[in-house]
Amino acid sequence: MEFRGLSTARYDDESREAEVVPAAGLVKVTNRWRLEEDVEMKTPTAVAANAFARAALTDRRKARKKPNYLHHWERCAIIKRVAEGEPQAALAREFGVTRAAVCQMYKNRKKILAHGRASRSKTVALLLATLKARGTNPAAIRRAAARLTFILIEEVIASFDTLNEPTGATEQSLSASEQIIPFCGVVLGDESAAFARAFEQLDPGAPTGQIQVKMDVVDDGRVCWRLVYLDVPEDVSSYEVLVFSTFGNGGAECRAIEALRRVGILEQRISLVMVACTSLGYKEISTRFP
Repeated sequence: MEFRGLSTARYDDESREAEVVPAAGLVKVTNRWRLEEDVEMKTPTAVAANAFARAALTDRRKARKKPNYLHHWERCAIIKRVAEGEPQAALAREFGVTRAAVCQMYKNRKKILAHGRASRSKTVALLLATLKARGTNPAAIRRAAARLTFILIEEVIASFDTLNEPTGATEQSLSASEQIIPFCGVVLGDESAAFARAFEQLDPGAPTGQIQVKMDVVDDGRVCWRLVYLDVPEDVSSYEVLVFSTFGNGGAECRAIEALRRVGILEQRISLVMVACTSLGYKEISTRFP
């Protein structure tokens, strides 16, 4: 498993039939794997609130429009595709900008492509300083955190492009669609919802999923993590799976990886994307999933 520093329609109609698989609690419903082990602990009020929240999220997804602001990686992608002969008008429609803007990007391609990592590192340093400053107002903190989330996901996706970039005969033998790496974003816990929003904007067509785990303390004082909820696409094993976790100490992340392996995902196709992790958590994850 790689350690790195979400759209499909969800299933809301619980009355549909589900195909039960051998793993206890795991069911296949409407082309998705679902598991909900903690049903008995949910009150009717909690279940209703859950359904309302999911419906609201679906409505927001339908209403969302593509932003006109282009990130650096999008500009680079447009420049590359123009150079490969794609019509500028089609690219302008796809990215929600004017044809003149695409023309200007290609005209200034040398400057844009040279913008590079030095500027990115400086941006990250400024954003971290904003988050650390005691006098920073809440609005500035939210903006800085959102930008850092985008940068982190961009870097993860770019690292796959670098590692899997075809060369020579391999590049000629692959079609454009075969060269595209398919991702699936899986959010661990409600606190990582910001990752889901950012991922859906960076890769609008990618499938998403969700995992919930709960910490239990047993009689002898040991801490164990219990899988409470899992919702991923049925064909999730055919994707590079990015597990998003804001901050952790390793236990919840290891339990999430185990749950994904239960539905057939190879360990080497799971990447853990975290904002921060304790040293003990990093050691635990790296030891259990080297």
